[in-house]
Amino acid sequence: MYDDGDPRLHRDISSLTSDLDDVHSDVRQLQNEVADLNEIGRRVDDLEVGIQRLQTSVDWLESHVRSFDGAPEANLQPEDEELDAMVRVIEAGAAVEAQLRPEHEVSAARRDVDVHAQYAREHQTAVATLLDSCTALTDLDWKHPDHTDARSAYRTAKSDWEEVTSRLTSTTPAANAGRVILADDQVARTASIDTVVAGRDNEARLLIRLRTRISDAVSTRQLLPIWLSATLGPMPPRGRVDEWLEAATDLLRYRVTYEIHDPVAPVGPVPPDASPRRRTRAAQLRHTATKVAAWRPGSG
Repeated sequence: MYDDGDPRLHRDISSLTSDLDDVHSDVRQLQNEVADLNEIGRRVDDLEVGIQRLQTSVDWLESHVRSFDGAPEANLQPEDEELDAMVRVIEAGAAVEAQLRPEHEVSAARRDVDVHAQYAREHQTAVATLLDSCTALTDLDWKHPDHTDARSAYRTAKSDWEEVTSRLTSTTPAANAGRVILADDQVARTASIDTVVAGRDNEARLLIRLRTRISDAVSTRQLLPIWLSATLGPMPPRGRVDEWLEAATDLLRYRVTYEIHDPVAPVGPVPPDASPRRRTRAAQLRHTATKVAAWRPGSG
């Protein structure tokens, strides 16, 4: 044990204070090292971005050099009767599908029917409970000790029955309308299912064909047509190959579908009487082109 005048106490306190100072110093040093590591990480990230931009610039310059050397230009839209037939099947399926009731309306109708069905089941239960309580009440003499409990059970059952009856009645119109919607939708989908399925299957095949056509052109170092290279760049940027190919495939699909052969304009003018589907696609392609432009050198 120490007392206040014991010199050992003062030595131990001084030693402990020194140890604590050392710990605080070590903590500060570790914090500084962590901060340095974070800064190094940020610099590495910036360096990787710079390397990607530099590589994209080199690719861009290389494509222009190859154009002067007479490198072959990729023909991404050759005459292809099979492809044209696939497009017709796709568009026929899309046109039929566009006439079907929107999925959110079908879901809402199904929900209305389901809610009504649930209340119908609750109503059946409430009716059975009310009948049981009526039977129990009438079977008892009013002087019977259980008569009070029977009356209380009857009142509760009646209140529950009235409440669920009100819910069932209020949801009946929407449920009836929902059943009509679901029945009509089922008839329409059954009648059009072959056309819709054929359209979707052909669209999947078409996208594979077009993506392969673009991939082959890039891998064999062919010059891409101006309408593609000026919009998305002469080749996929490093680290974004799949995204670039997806954007290029969507653009080529639009041109094939709507027979766009302008050598420069990627989408071309949209006719005033164009379908909503075409207008939406054109707007999406323009948005994609703007996004892809941010990947190119000098974009920020």
